[in-house]
Amino acid sequence: MRLKFALLCAFVVCGLTAAKAEPPGATAPAAPTYRLEFLPLPAGATGILLSINNLGQVSGGYNLGPRDYKGGAALWTGGHFKALGSAAGPVAFGAAVNDRGDVAGYTKPPGFSSQAVVWTADGQITQLDSSGGAASAYANNGRGDTVGARWRSPDGAGDPHATLWSGGAGKPIDLKTPSGTFSEAFGINGTGDIVGYGGPPDRRRALLWSGSKVTTLKTLSGADWSQAVAINDKDYIVGASGAGKTLRATAWSGGSVTELRTLKDYRNSDALAVNEQGDAVGTSFSDGRASSATLWRAGAVIDLNDAVVGSKVHLLSAISINRQGDIVVLYATGNSNAVAGYGVLHPTGQVAALSANRALQASSFAAIRVAASTPRAAPQGACREGPSGAASLNPRLALASCSAPSPTAHR
Repeated sequence: MRLKFALLCAFVVCGLTAAKAEPPGATAPAAPTYRLEFLPLPAGATGILLSINNLGQVSGGYNLGPRDYKGGAALWTGGHFKALGSAAGPVAFGAAVNDRGDVAGYTKPPGFSSQAVVWTADGQITQLDSSGGAASAYANNGRGDTVGARWRSPDGAGDPHATLWSGGAGKPIDLKTPSGTFSEAFGINGTGDIVGYGGPPDRRRALLWSGSKVTTLKTLSGADWSQAVAINDKDYIVGASGAGKTLRATAWSGGSVTELRTLKDYRNSDALAVNEQGDAVGTSFSDGRASSATLWRAGAVIDLNDAVVGSKVHLLSAISINRQGDIVVLYATGNSNAVAGYGVLHPTGQVAALSANRALQASSFAAIRVAASTPRAAPQGACREGPSGAASLNPRLALASCSAPSPTAHR
C-alpha cells in the first residue's frame, strides 16, 4: 500500500470498543484561520512536500525533468530550499523529517526499485541496510529510529514487510505480524511506538507495535480493513477503515476506536497525520467533486478551505501537521482533483512571530508557485502513483479513494 511491525514476539489482539466521541476532555475549539505559504524551488523545478517537523522544516522532493524524473530529495528550512544529495541514482524523496533535522526517505540506485536512506542534519547520507532487497523509509523520530518496509527482491517484487531500523543504523528488524504476511510501518512516535498495518490487502488490520508487543487495532463497525498511519507521544493514533468504495477516517486512543466525522456533503474521509495536541489532518472526498483538506480538532471537523485567509486555490488534502499547527497541504487551482501544487498553512496568530519562533520567514508568503511533479485528475480524490517499483512518495499518503485500495496497487 502507498502514497503512511513488531519488535519480536507476543501477539495481543485488543477488543477495542467503538466510540463516537472524540478524545477525552474535548472542548469546542476556536475557529482557526491560516495563511498559505508557497515554498521556493530551483528555476524550472516542480516540488512535492511530504512532512513538517516541530521546527517548521519541510521535507519532500523536487523534479527538474518535464517527463523523466530528474531531481532529488529536498529540505526547506526558514523558507529556504536545500537539495539533499543522493546515495546513488537521480531519484530521491524525503518522506519525513524529525526534530533533529534528519530526513528519512529513499533513493533509487541502479538495480533496485528503492533503497531506504537517512540524510542527517550534519550532511551525512546513510543507506539503511536492506539485506539485499528493496526498501523504503516512511517515518523517523527524534531518537533516530526509522520505520518503513522492505522487499525480499531488489526489484521490489513480492510482499512488503514492516521494518524498523533502530537508531538509524544496524541490521533491519522485521516487525512481526499476526498474519505473517504483507505489512508496512508508516508512523513512529518519540518513545518508539510504531503503527502501520498487517495482513492480506483486502483484510489488512491496523497494528500498533510497542516494545515486544503487537496489538491488532479494531476496525470500525462495518469495515473490512483498517490501517494506522500516524501516532503521537500520547499514543493517539489515526488512519482509516474501509469497505468497498467507502473510507472513514479513524482514530484509536485509550482502548477505543473512533470514527472521525466526514465533512458535510462528502461520503469518505482519510486521516493522514496527527500532532501532539491530538489535532488530526487528512481529506474528505466523494465521487464527482473535488476533495477538501480536513482538520479534526477537539470533536470538530473543519474544512481548511474555509479557514485560509486570502487564498485563491482549493486545498485538496492535508498531509502533515506539527505541534505549532503548521500544516502541509496539496492544492488545485480549480474545482477539480488535478493537483497543482503543495504549500504550508500557518495559523494566522503565528505569522508575525515566524522569524522569532523558528527560522521560517514571514516574507516567505510570496506567490512562489510550487507545482506538483505530475498533475493528476483522479476522479475520486487525489489517488496518486509514485515512481515505479516498491517505492512511492510515501505510501501512507496514498489517499484511499479508489475502491478498496490495496497495498500492492498503490506501491
